[in-house]
Amino acid sequence: DILSQQTENKVLADVTRAVVYDVESGHTLADALRKHPKAFTDLYVNMVAAGEAGGILDTILLRLATFLEKNDLIMRKVKGAMIYPAVIFSVAGIAIATLLIFVIPTFQSMFASVNLELPLPTRIVIGASNLLKNYWWAMIAAGVGSVWLLNRYYHTAPGKLQIDKLLLKAPVLGDLLRK
Repeated sequence: DILSQQTENKVLADVTRAVVYDVESGHTLADALRKHPKAFTDLYVNMVAAGEAGGILDTILLRLATFLEKNDLIMRKVKGAMIYPAVIFSVAGIAIATLLIFVIPTFQSMFASVNLELPLPTRIVIGASNLLKNYWWAMIAAGVGSVWLLNRYYHTAPGKLQIDKLLLKAPVLGDLLRK
């Protein structure tokens, strides 16, 4: 009740008021928490239910607090560690796009004046340049559409299971996610 009055976060205040109301109405704390799956995970709710059943709710809540603090610390460290690779990949992507859009067309006109058959890797780079220059909008639309479809698939039970399995089997990312 005190938390709902002191917090500046309106959503948290509403959730805590609802939990207080449910507990005062005779529901167990676990049942009150279970009504708010976006705020309390299944692990949290089930641990509270076990604590209530065993009469050790205070111990369970202390363990949950410790677990959540450690989990938050790990998540912050992982996010901090991922910033550098994300910046590097972003800069590399921008550099490659700049080369393909502005530099390669200059060389393409020089190669065209020679009238020689170009090697396959050079033709592939020129083709990628033309594709990016002429169909950039389709590439962006395909990327956004792919992310949207993948996100919708991930929110289904089999999709979440399959994507999580793939992520856990990934060479470097899988180890990071397990930790």
